[in-house]
Amino acid sequence: MNYANYDTAIVERYKVKLIGWTYEKFVNPSQIGTMTEICKLRDALKSGVCQWIRLGTAQVQAHSNTLQERRENGEIIGRPRRQRSDKGKSRKRKSISDSDMEDIPPVEMRLRNGKATGASGKRKRLAVQSAEESSSSNSDFE
Repeated sequence: MNYANYDTAIVERYKVKLIGWTYEKFVNPSQIGTMTEICKLRDALKSGVCQWIRLGTAQVQAHSNTLQERRENGEIIGRPRRQRSDKGKSRKRKSISDSDMEDIPPVEMRLRNGKATGASGKRKRLAVQSAEESSSSNSDFE
């Protein structure tokens, strides 16, 4: 679960809220310091004191307004994502040349997992006879 961005990633998006949290801050349970606090939270979850509730339309709107006011006051809500390490650099894509296109089989006979498939994705049976089979099958009819 996204504990760092709980207000936006969970409450706003899914319109649910966890009530009855026993620890003073809403953090990942692995960051709760003592074993007694973890046991207290576990017992609250088992007994139903700590549970998920669905928010109504008015509650969701009030939550969104509260977040907007906090943002306007300069508070950072949640934790921003890291920037890409290659931000600002151009990423060139590979171009397909005509010689590469010759190596690609037509759509009708592409292989998927080693099996011949048609355009619909269904497996086609390929009838391949060896030279021995064809000579023996022809001799049966003579």
